Amino acid sequence: MTTKTFSRRIAPVIGLVLLAGMLPGADTCTGPTEDCTDEINALAKEMYEKIGSCTAVVRLDYQSYELLSYQLFCGPYTSLDEKQAREIAERDTGYGLDGLMLNPPAPEDEWVFYEPPGDFGGVGVVSARNGLSVFGGSIIWMGTGDITYPTYWRPSEELGSECDPAGGIPRAHGYDLVSGGELSEAQVEQALEVVLDTAIPGAMWQGGYVFDAVVMSYPRSVGAFNPDTAEWIVMVNGGWLE
Repeated sequence: MTTKTFSRRIAPVIGLVLLAGMLPGADTCTGPTEDCTDEINALAKEMYEKIGSCTAVVRLDYQSYELLSYQLFCGPYTSLDEKQAREIAERDTGYGLDGLMLNPPAPEDEWVFYEPPGDFGGVGVVSARNGLSVFGGSIIWMGTGDITYPTYWRPSEELGSECDPAGGIPRAHGYDLVSGGELSEAQVEQALEVVLDTAIPGAMWQGGYVFDAVVMSYPRSVGAFNPDTAEWIVMVNGGWLE
């Protein structure tokens, strides 16, 4: 598995970078544009109320990449082993104990447990930094699955648009939940391009750091892939330095 480095406008990959290093010559976050000040300030206040890390989970329409909704998960830092992560994913999302582990051992970003849909399958995702479940969904062969976690999503209007934060996202990679393999660099870039225009990166950089991001294609159905019901799930991780 490879992780890629992304600037504000998805600059060419130059390899892994230090956490706060970004790309050579890239600016650190110098502040939001005027139109997104309120959204960035509101999110930053929520993210940095207590010391810990946050994962912002954003849903995008598969075909248009339109923002659909989002949710924010914040908690104190903790450490998990695979067994603990599987149990949390199973408890919250319904998927984890029997799934294939798509992430490498001891991931820095997310634990991702994928159950290929022979008839019924799904995915459960847990933050490796704070131990919170951040996404779960069923995938049905020749049918339509549902998001199982979270059960409530916040309106995308809270994220603003064309926010243009300067900080960017240092590293990102993705998983294809149709094949269980990796997303291409181009697919990851296109989904991140949308999230980079929201208040999320600016809010994370305002009070701390953006660490990395994980992108997933969530098909809901396989066998007869339906782009009308599929989504992109983007998870941006940030917070205080440990």
